[in-house]
Amino acid sequence: MGAYRRGRATWLNVGQVAHLITEAFEAKQHVLTLRYAGRPIPSEDSVTHLGITLDKGLSFNTHVEKVVSSCTRSLGVLKMAKRKGVNQARLLQLYRSLVQSRLLYGAEVITATASALEKLDRVQTAALRIVTGCTRDTARATLRSCREWPPGVANVEFESLLEELMAESDALLATDGSVIREPLPRSGWGCFIRSAELTQSVSGATRLVLSSMRAETEAVTVGLSALNQLLPDCQHIVVATDSQSLLRKLEGGVSPPEWWTDRRITWLYCPGHAGVEVNEKADRLAGNGAPATSRIVLSASDFQQLLKFKMETDDARKPNPGEAEVGRMVRVGLRPGWIARSGLCGPRGRMACQLACGTVSRRTLADICTLGGAETAWRRIFGSRSVDEAVAEE
Repeated sequence: MGAYRRGRATWLNVGQVAHLITEAFEAKQHVLTLRYAGRPIPSEDSVTHLGITLDKGLSFNTHVEKVVSSCTRSLGVLKMAKRKGVNQARLLQLYRSLVQSRLLYGAEVITATASALEKLDRVQTAALRIVTGCTRDTARATLRSCREWPPGVANVEFESLLEELMAESDALLATDGSVIREPLPRSGWGCFIRSAELTQSVSGATRLVLSSMRAETEAVTVGLSALNQLLPDCQHIVVATDSQSLLRKLEGGVSPPEWWTDRRITWLYCPGHAGVEVNEKADRLAGNGAPATSRIVLSASDFQQLLKFKMETDDARKPNPGEAEVGRMVRVGLRPGWIARSGLCGPRGRMACQLACGTVSRRTLADICTLGGAETAWRRIFGSRSVDEAVAEE
């Protein structure tokens, strides 16, 4: 190492150098001490070089944990951007910059185990769910395909599929549901009807917080009802939905009585927020429905959902037990932590704080009576200073 340094006119900072010995079997423990200029070079369990962390067994578990931690922090940025209304194209750019770039960095040299790679895949899936708005039951393959679709390709693929499934006399019903909890609770549903004869948009909403499944179900119910009036002679309906939960429910043989009909219905999955035109229209209708002009029949499960949301909201709004005490301190001109900054602690600090705020506990009241009253206790702590003077000094 010394010859290498001298031949290249470089120098070595021993204080910032460490060495790592990789072993095929963890049971082998080789004790090897490296020295440079008489100083030992410490041995480390893992070292980081060019952003890749190497461990003794070359399992890359430490590297994967660091990548997962870094990408998980970036999920908060995606969620915040989603709440602010950033469009999907920008969200996809954020995903590629903050998450995908870190997941793919060094992939050519990393030989991680299947369980470690599964951790990376879970982070990628969570990020893509935020970007696409898909539910947790959406297949990973679907999320990955949505990630790679260039603008417009998804719509072309979906329209070509419709051409294969539909005849000229058939009708397309694209549906979508929307549930917003904050700041104003709202559940909406929208459906877009298209046939050779007409195109029609139907939407509705309520100021109640329903489940996502209930909003999707109501969209289909409203759409089929509108089709019965607009196209009574149509015998084949293609229903396009981005809810895999709804499709799985139908596969289990469960459907509302309002959907029972002698018409032939083809259920088709449509990737949400992927640029499919009919799905985008249904999504906008679900978000813009007017609650004042809509009616919805609530079921027992809907009431359970409403009660659950009400209980969660009430729990979130419950005042903090310490807020009242802090409020009294603010009203008399005290800032939180003034006792600690004044150097008082223990029973004296507790007594001084309660006397200044005007609220005394039983324990403090007993101590005050032992000292001969509130004025005597105050003089023992602050002398002749008043509350205002104590605040000014603080």
